[in-house]
Amino acid sequence: MLWASPAVTRTLGRTGILGENLADSVHPDDRAVLWAGVLASREEPEGLAEVLCRLGSATGWRWMQVRLQDRSSDPAVGGLICNARDVHERHLLEQQLQHAAHHDALTGLGNLARARQLLGRCYAGGRPTALLLVDLDGFKAVNDTFGHAQGDALLGEVALRLLACLGEGDEVVRVGGDEFLLVLAPGSCGRATGARVLEAVRQPVVVAGTPLTVSASVGSAHASDACSPDELLRNADLAMYASKEAGRDRATAYEPEMHQRAARRMDVHRGLQAPWTRTCSPCTTSPSSGCRTACWSGPRPCCAGSRRPVRSRRAR
Repeated sequence: MLWASPAVTRTLGRTGILGENLADSVHPDDRAVLWAGVLASREEPEGLAEVLCRLGSATGWRWMQVRLQDRSSDPAVGGLICNARDVHERHLLEQQLQHAAHHDALTGLGNLARARQLLGRCYAGGRPTALLLVDLDGFKAVNDTFGHAQGDALLGEVALRLLACLGEGDEVVRVGGDEFLLVLAPGSCGRATGARVLEAVRQPVVVAGTPLTVSASVGSAHASDACSPDELLRNADLAMYASKEAGRDRATAYEPEMHQRAARRMDVHRGLQAPWTRTCSPCTTSPSSGCRTACWSGPRPCCAGSRRPVRSRRAR
């Protein structure tokens, strides 16, 4: 550096920077970024480029927005002009907000947004991946018996155990409540990871001085059976509920028949609702008549055609 304004000394809090190599004042991890900016400034018609990097100060590394201008062809300058703006606090705040947007505050794991981010990258890069959706069995009973504070402690312990089950390149996120999602790297064995998860969750957890044993229902799905991240998440969810229906404390792999059965159940549900919608719509209410044999004391539904209250069918 051949010249520096007084503002540089005030901002960085140090003197004697003249004669230093600019790269020596930049954080080692950011030197490649700085060099890329220098090359970009030489290729741009106006000779301008901007980079975000850390510069050394008297109190440590500070984030700076550095504007580079190549004036090497100007005889009056014959070099590179750098204008740096201190953005340290703003950048740290942006990092905190970015972290909060993709991570769970209770466990420190990633959240559903982070999972979608990971899956989006896998699909964009054509890398096959697998999911394990883990749902704790009986977690509501723990909350109801010991309170939410102890329930949160249990979730934190489960999060640590799931982290210990991961292989290289795998990641676990908390998607909400007592559900966790393991995003496996290409080459990871979903069956072996699922077995480790089941065994880890089965180990007793001490809650409020009382050892408790919980279990997990696990559903696995592979990207080869889904065209999008959302479809992959749906498949893992269907497999997890298949584990619930089969007795819990087990892992089940997704099969296409699961989606077909879910679609048939939805058709049956809609078919059961349709006759009531046709015969009883629109519905109104009438106040209770005060009959001593009636079990309902509030407003009574009745069809608009008859305006007669619906009698209770419960045993008297």
